[in-house]
Amino acid sequence: MNDIFLRQRGLVNQNRLSELKILVSGSSGGVSDLVVLLSQLGIGQQSGCIGIVKPQHPPNSVFWKLAYPDAKLWSDWERLSPIHRKVFSSTTEVEGDNYDYHLCLNPSEQTEKVNLYGFAHGPRAMISREFLVQKTVSSGHILTPSMRVTVAATMLQQLLRDVDCMAQMKISDAWFTVTCRVESTDLEEVRSHIFGIDGTLVDVQLTSDGNATLARYRPSQQPDQNVFDFLSRTMQPSQTGLSVSEDIGLIAWHEPNHPLDSSWELVGHELVILGAGGLGSWSAPLLFEQMKEGTFHIVDGDPEIELHNLNRQVLYNEQHLGCVKASTASERLRELNPLNQVKSYFEYLNPHHLISESLTDENDDFDDLGLEPSPLGDALKSSRVYLACLDNMIARTILNEAAINNGSLMINGATEAYHGVVETFDQNGCMVCRYGRESARSTEVISCTEEGIRPIASIVTSTAWVGAMMALMAIINLHPDTNLPNFRATWYEGELEKSSPTQPPWFDEPCKYHI
Repeated sequence: MNDIFLRQRGLVNQNRLSELKILVSGSSGGVSDLVVLLSQLGIGQQSGCIGIVKPQHPPNSVFWKLAYPDAKLWSDWERLSPIHRKVFSSTTEVEGDNYDYHLCLNPSEQTEKVNLYGFAHGPRAMISREFLVQKTVSSGHILTPSMRVTVAATMLQQLLRDVDCMAQMKISDAWFTVTCRVESTDLEEVRSHIFGIDGTLVDVQLTSDGNATLARYRPSQQPDQNVFDFLSRTMQPSQTGLSVSEDIGLIAWHEPNHPLDSSWELVGHELVILGAGGLGSWSAPLLFEQMKEGTFHIVDGDPEIELHNLNRQVLYNEQHLGCVKASTASERLRELNPLNQVKSYFEYLNPHHLISESLTDENDDFDDLGLEPSPLGDALKSSRVYLACLDNMIARTILNEAAINNGSLMINGATEAYHGVVETFDQNGCMVCRYGRESARSTEVISCTEEGIRPIASIVTSTAWVGAMMALMAIINLHPDTNLPNFRATWYEGELEKSSPTQPPWFDEPCKYHI
């Protein structure tokens, strides 16, 4: 099925989402991020609509620049699709329009008929059904854009529940099959005579009465129909309370002054971002916007951008379909901040990248293995922070080994359906310590394509949360005076848990000896 929303249809009622009328208000940055996230969910299509109570200032978000580069004003955005987009000068103007839900992120004052508020200021963040007095932090705080995205993503997770669009059971994939009844009970005989039109072997089993065989296979060319239209599912019930965590900041909302309340600058750092898909799409722009005169190494081996990537990979749109991810991501980032350097690497991370290019040039063993020399090894040596935006454990472990060898920090992110995790690895603790040797070196590819062993459901709420949290952790760990312990946060359907993991006592040796 040729569909942008293929990977999230097993998680939500997509048809109902496309018919919703959602109103957003608040600060210019808050409204900008909410609109981008809502659009990536598929809201504001068919008979649906996204309404904006116009903030005092024009759109102000790095993701707005990516999604709507020609919309410098709110009215520009409305003109692009006037049927599905409305801009109001005040909430009183909305009275004649009947909206299903009202989201408000970083409001300056209380607004009537708001279903859900979000607040993001520096390292602090809250979700609430009521208006809260805002915390006093530095104006234009470096952490606010990243924290604002985590809040927006969590608000949308609550919205899905409130409007009865979140499925009770999660479906990772669905497809049409061809099934036939064969009047024979000899399974081997059936296999020898019945097969798919493209030569694909069929799955066979006896009928319930034991008198015949059912033979079925999945055609490589699927009918041009939505398989989910043939399924009826139960949605999770809405509730008056919150199903997501309320206090979702790094610093508790009501905690007294904290050193992170004061902002700082990022200047001249080098970073490796391994993976330019969903997580890289959300983390890289946030870092690129805040960095001054830095160098970014964007690494991805995917040969092309596919249509079903677009529901969560905000770096790309339909004009980029079929393009190489690494180079396209680099080009898009350059448009955001020309002061930074971007280098792209169209390759997958392998153990030979742990050795610098100068050494691989002199080593005949790499020629024997068919491995091309790569400057990525030198990029790993020169970078202070690595972001692991990956889909498999072995690549994460290789990157973690590089971080240990080079004295760098690795920030690991992962997401599947409504579940996400973000964690840091310094010199005290590694992938083997945390997950065990077998899991850390697993070669299973958790993928959103048919090529993966286990295709996964993917949605922008969890992807944006993880990507933004990875950017947030990178910014904090590049603080000139802050030395944070290892950090781990898990996010499940908007519920947040945080911890500070350490090396287990049974690993009594430095990580470089067992990773």
